[in-house]
Amino acid sequence: MEGGSSLHIIAGGLFVNRSPSADKRSVKEKLTGLIIGIISLLIIKLSKEKRKMKNLSMNFTSFKTDSQMLAEAVREAHKKSGTLIIPPVNPRTGESVYIIDETILLPSDMEIVLENCVLKLAPDARCNIFRNENMYKEGYLSKDSEQKNIFIRGIGNAVLDGEGHNDVFEWSSEKDGNPSVYCNNLLLFHNVDNFAVTGITVQNPRWWGLNFLFCSNGKISDIRIKTGELFSNQDGINLRTGCHDIEIARISGNSGDDFIALTAVGFRHIVEGKKTDIHDISIHDVIGSSVHEGIVTLRANDGHHIYNVDIENIIESNFDNENILPYGTILLGQRCFFTKELGKHGCMHHIRVSGVHTKSGGAAVTLCNTLCDSVIENIYAQNCINAVTTVNYDHYGNTRLVVRGNADDENFGPAGVMLERVEFKNINADKSVRGAAVDLSEMQDYDFLKDVTFSGIHSENEALLISDKIKKEGVKVL
Repeated sequence: MEGGSSLHIIAGGLFVNRSPSADKRSVKEKLTGLIIGIISLLIIKLSKEKRKMKNLSMNFTSFKTDSQMLAEAVREAHKKSGTLIIPPVNPRTGESVYIIDETILLPSDMEIVLENCVLKLAPDARCNIFRNENMYKEGYLSKDSEQKNIFIRGIGNAVLDGEGHNDVFEWSSEKDGNPSVYCNNLLLFHNVDNFAVTGITVQNPRWWGLNFLFCSNGKISDIRIKTGELFSNQDGINLRTGCHDIEIARISGNSGDDFIALTAVGFRHIVEGKKTDIHDISIHDVIGSSVHEGIVTLRANDGHHIYNVDIENIIESNFDNENILPYGTILLGQRCFFTKELGKHGCMHHIRVSGVHTKSGGAAVTLCNTLCDSVIENIYAQNCINAVTTVNYDHYGNTRLVVRGNADDENFGPAGVMLERVEFKNINADKSVRGAAVDLSEMQDYDFLKDVTFSGIHSENEALLISDKIKKEGVKVL
């Protein structure tokens, strides 16, 4: 800088480039420069310390694999501070990636900080990257095996990478020498109370990216989901049976299947003494796309329930303008994916859906089972079939939505679309929407509407269509 001096940070120190007039500065200016210099040195020192695996006295190069090194680092950090910072540069190899060939098990009272680092599954690995340590241990299905206080926090570009497809699916799980498909999650938490997974990129998931069962009091936020090859079962985030009091916020990206799913079905990994319902969940500020199911999908079958769920500010993005969401941005209920029986009337209640913007695919909201005491409001649809609809077989051409599972006809019963005490408010379909704003014309004689209110339904085509076949009681159109 002409007529002064410039301050540069070089290799951990200060370099002052003086000009001829530098000595003429005031005392105040000199003191200010000195203070800045001292602060800069402190920042550099702290940054260097942070890039180490905090407070660990390990010979990192003595380990044969990154998984072994990180497992030992977790054990040592847990004894000392309870926090492990994984730096950008692998201290074992000097590379900018950690290759994971064995699951890193996390104890209670543990925080993992991923600082601009990439953890990638080895091509032939059939394991999770992270899992809480009690999962699969003897007695893990007991309420007493619950773990507490597990946190994974990303700083900067923190990535969990599945590396790519490995041919383990639901239909090949535990067959022909394959492990359980649950080993294909990048992260798996089971029976964990008070947890957080924040600030990370989920990249190339092999099945579901992040999977939670019987987890409570948690936060999943600021997650980027990036898939390359798209395929079935490639969910982004899945809350399974027994999850409650969880916030899912600021999620973006794309998936090959459900982007975010709340799935209360089946009887795997049930924790004795705990309720199997999914409840008190907040999902908000989501922008994403899917090529198979929905952006937010709720399923309740096999006697489980879903309730007290708030879904707000959801945008279907259709990033590449090629893959079209087939069913709906929000899919409420599904007459498939069960073991013994479909969900009975009342199994899904007190659901609020607000602020949904869909620009392609089937609908902004698709109803496919029972829903009670709920509100669907502030829905805006573009370039799709309907803003709100039930399953329309002429449009979707996919009868698997009717029934898939092991249930017999006796348990199947009349499990259609049953809406009771549901409000539809401010539903908007612009001129690009081909059907009605709210289309319930596909409902059958075993479906019904009871105490359902429609208000503020807007469309340049049809506003509201209701089947003549169904039973209606207390229906109001305002």
